[in-house]
Amino acid sequence: MKNRKENKLKGITLLETLVYITLFSMILFVIINFMLGTQETTKRTSQRNSIHQSTQFVKQHLDYSFQKVKDVKEDSSSFNNENGVLSLTFADGIKEYKLANNRIYFNDIEITPKNMKVTKLHFEPIYSKKNKVMAVKISTKLVSILEPKVFEEITYLAVIR
Repeated sequence: MKNRKENKLKGITLLETLVYITLFSMILFVIINFMLGTQETTKRTSQRNSIHQSTQFVKQHLDYSFQKVKDVKEDSSSFNNENGVLSLTFADGIKEYKLANNRIYFNDIEITPKNMKVTKLHFEPIYSKKNKVMAVKISTKLVSILEPKVFEEITYLAVIR
């Protein structure tokens, strides 16, 4: 009788196996959801950083231009609309900022990256007492092509020096 009790095999039952598989599946599900969420957040953060860098570049480009500009050509500029054109007189000639094909161009050179689209480029003149443009209020909106919910809008006052 003693030998029969000692020879009994001890193992895992089918019910225990199912419980282990269920627990393992739940843990795996939580880990995968966490990883996918982290990946999505990283992607959105990358898009936000890219848009922020692009808007800062546009702002710096405008600031640099307005340090060297002599005058604003009002007759060839398009003010107070979403697709503005700004013609500027420099020492070496006339150059312009414009919005075309959802990109900002300076003298026909694209200054916005391919993964962004510009939905607004608005120029509003600020006049001096002599009725001459002394500054331009510039508003622009950049939107990520990959993530349309990610965008940045800036308003900038560019003063002719």
